[in-house]
Amino acid sequence: MLNTGMNVSVSDIECQLSLGEDSLWEFKAIDFAGHRLKGPSRDQLADEIAAFANTKGGVLVCGVNDSGNTQGLSREEMDSLETIIKEVCMDAIKPSVHVYILRNKLTSGDPVLVVSIPQGNALHKSPGGRFRRVGR
Repeated sequence: MLNTGMNVSVSDIECQLSLGEDSLWEFKAIDFAGHRLKGPSRDQLADEIAAFANTKGGVLVCGVNDSGNTQGLSREEMDSLETIIKEVCMDAIKPSVHVYILRNKLTSGDPVLVVSIPQGNALHKSPGGRFRRVGR
């Protein structure tokens, strides 16, 4: 089983991209307007992260659509997204969730931002409520 408090390898990511999403993995396409996040919303990110923390933990791979196709994020986009994720984890989820944010470059050359979410020690509430992750 994946230890979500540890580094997630490129091999792990690429293997999961070929298999698809499941209870431990979520792919998230990221849409920017300039360097501003257009989608997903902060609330949607908070709901996903809290659901993982309320279950067994998991990995959110940003810069990948639901089909497993990568979009390639720029360094500036990753910087902006990382800041937003940190803010969401501290401000929008109660109690806050402490995640690991990793930057990986896949063998295709596409960079992705990986958010490794450990299982929480409490029931976390996000803007949408209290969620648990079940399947994809």
